[in-house]
Amino acid sequence: MWEVQRAIWILFGQTPPIAPPNTAYPNYREDIVQCLINAANTNAANWQLSCGDKVAVIFNIKFNWDAAIDDVQLIFLEVPVGCNVGTGDTATIGFWHNKNGQALIRSVNGGPSATKLATWLATNFPCLFGANATSPRNLTGKTNTDVAALFLTLFNVTGAKTDAQILGGAIASYVTNSTLAGGTYAAPYGFNVSTNGTGWKTYNTGSYGTAIGLLNNTDYTVLQLLQQANLRRCQSLFDANAFNVIFDGINVKGDII
Repeated sequence: MWEVQRAIWILFGQTPPIAPPNTAYPNYREDIVQCLINAANTNAANWQLSCGDKVAVIFNIKFNWDAAIDDVQLIFLEVPVGCNVGTGDTATIGFWHNKNGQALIRSVNGGPSATKLATWLATNFPCLFGANATSPRNLTGKTNTDVAALFLTLFNVTGAKTDAQILGGAIASYVTNSTLAGGTYAAPYGFNVSTNGTGWKTYNTGSYGTAIGLLNNTDYTVLQLLQQANLRRCQSLFDANAFNVIFDGINVKGDII
């Protein structure tokens, strides 16, 4: 049952609880979500679906809730058909560092003082950008101006800019989602904007999947990869090189024209 609850959280773009309520439940696994997404993608051609469409999935869950009587629960989910990250889905970290990228960050949800972007980052990725992150990465209660400033700070580090790559991917996921961003602010800059956004686009882990606790040569959504980065940071198992390669790849492959 824990796996189902966690899968539902992930499927709808929410960060699941850090730990199961009972250690008897299975440990962390996104198998259910990945299975549903893979099934939707595999059958998309037969169903004549296109990128961004959703597949309705109804399945039975049989579990022994009270150790005496088997219970059955019906769950209805909508699974987006996967699309690979492509041109206009993301931007390189150079864009977010320049005046246009900084202006876009400050503009979403109404302007520089808006807090929804910072709240989304802090709530969904607490070990990267929230209450469990080291200073100055904690964006709890902060504004668009603060998010833009944090990106500059992460960009200006010496050496690999892993956190800037991840934050760039997260910002792209947000600004390309018209519901989250409160409008199509990113469209004039060359981004693809939709109700799903880049977060539901997929990227292949190549040979770096196992290094971040996932599978090699497997497609995951950008949102799943962001959540995995947060989880590995929470677990002190964060492989900076692997995540840098993956998110640099995402940001370069999806770069705006």
